[in-house]
Amino acid sequence: MNQISKEELSNELVRLANELGKTPSSEEMNEIGNYSSTTYVNTFGNWNNSLVEVGLNPLKRNFITEEEVLESAYQVGEEFGYPPTITELDKYGVISSHMKRYDSFSELIGDAFYDDYVGRAYEILRELPSFNGVDDNEVMEIAESVAGDYIEYVTEFRTKYRKVLFLSVISYNSHKEGYPVIHDYLINAANETAPSKYDTIRPEEFDGGVQEILKYRKEITSMDDYSFLPVTDTAKYVEPIFYQFDIPNRMTEEAKEIIEKVQSKTIGQSPVSIVGAVLYILGQRDDDFTINQSEIADELDVSTVTIRNRYKDIESKLSE
Repeated sequence: MNQISKEELSNELVRLANELGKTPSSEEMNEIGNYSSTTYVNTFGNWNNSLVEVGLNPLKRNFITEEEVLESAYQVGEEFGYPPTITELDKYGVISSHMKRYDSFSELIGDAFYDDYVGRAYEILRELPSFNGVDDNEVMEIAESVAGDYIEYVTEFRTKYRKVLFLSVISYNSHKEGYPVIHDYLINAANETAPSKYDTIRPEEFDGGVQEILKYRKEITSMDDYSFLPVTDTAKYVEPIFYQFDIPNRMTEEAKEIIEKVQSKTIGQSPVSIVGAVLYILGQRDDDFTINQSEIADELDVSTVTIRNRYKDIESKLSE
């Protein structure tokens, strides 16, 4: 796509000013102009600079409504694909002093974006195998917790990886409510449900995405009264792990039955390695499905020795 020249931008700004009979605002450019106000900010530094460039007087406003602040925050967020900072809002003609009507920037962002965050979190959660069959109301409650927590943390961490932080909050709240999340699938679910390219995890973010999620989740946990512990109900790991391997549905319940029989005897062992060993056992029993220990270990990021030892332990306990 060819870059829009300063001359083209200036001509459009003059045209719009003549059409309106006044100096246009960035919001008016977004609504009825031919270019996005983002393009003007990227080219001239801020909206008022672009006005000066074509001989128009900078906008000086003694009052701005709450609705205008929220709408500006929303529009800038739509352009960038993430909630804007105070500095970014300044560039679009929304002056920081007008933020005094809010107790905090997170309150402003919450007013502008809360419903969007709830909807986004709900879409992602519904794509995760851990939430198969979970009641809609329960999923929605977790999505609402995600939205509320993210609004608080996005201003606390001040990170450019805000989409990854959003996934961290999903991971944290899911585990807190007893639903384990596999992070590679969390990232995939986010990208598959992304409403636009701005909402996806870009390749340069993806490589470090899982580690970023773990890092932020650790920080989030330290800020909360909740002491993070892994989900101890091993059976809850069956569906997300089996989903990774495209296991036939008929084997899922059988796996849960095995785990129920041995769980009290495997306390302290990793739920992931236990489910991996159960998967291997089912593969040994089923003529239509085969899988070896190395394949399981590689996919679950554990050693083949661990899978082998858990397999022997479980077979021994099942024979007791």
